[in-house]
Amino acid sequence: MLQHQHWPKQVVDSEELDSHSTCTPPPESACSSPEDQPEQKSKKTRFCKAKRDRYRKLVERLVQEVRRNPLTFDINSVDLPASVTLHSESKAKLLATVMKFAQV
Repeated sequence: MLQHQHWPKQVVDSEELDSHSTCTPPPESACSSPEDQPEQKSKKTRFCKAKRDRYRKLVERLVQEVRRNPLTFDINSVDLPASVTLHSESKAKLLATVMKFAQV
């Protein structure tokens, strides 16, 4: 049968306790103001996984279409989600991504 070992108790002087119980605040010069601290990078938000998957599948589908008909492909003739068609920047980014992967 195993016996439990007991750690020896630490004996502390009352004077030692008193010296640790009173903490002195740091001097004012040690405190840093908000403008002294470096700016933290804001966390970049991501779309949810389902939206990222839908976008990836859309890109894959468009890349296949471009590879099938590289000369006749027209981004305006493709049925795109409203989130892409309503924003010209999103549409341009999608087209650039598709062309990059299709390497046309």
